Amino acid sequence: MSSDHSKPVVPARTHILSIQTLVLVWVILCALAIGNLFIAKLHLGPATVAIELVVAVVMAVISALYFMHLRYDSLFSVAILLLTLVFITLFISFVIIDVKADQPQMYSGEAQEMVQIQQHLAGSNSNPPVAAKPAVSAPAK
Repeated sequence: MSSDHSKPVVPARTHILSIQTLVLVWVILCALAIGNLFIAKLHLGPATVAIELVVAVVMAVISALYFMHLRYDSLFSVAILLLTLVFITLFISFVIIDVKADQPQMYSGEAQEMVQIQQHLAGSNSNPPVAAKPAVSAPAK
């Protein structure tokens, strides 16, 4: 009777991160998150969003490298992750472009109504703002 126990066992390619490394990565991520909060309070205008996005991307890369173990994985896994991120960025940019293109039409009617209401409340317009017609009108007498 033969057994398969005589074949040599090839250990899997493993890596074990030390507790010190994991704690250091966690502390760095916490520091970046707190830094992101302080950046939001600075009110740097449009640059605030760009800076916060850069910090968020750095945090995501650090998380992926250490907590997803991509630092020690094959290049193929990293390439798949990067390709996925490229497509997500592409699709989100399409949505942003579409929303920006429709933005003037979305708010033009609402803005005109608000101006009419403000004028009426201020007393500069003798005519009240035009209200929407009810779906069912009362019968004429």
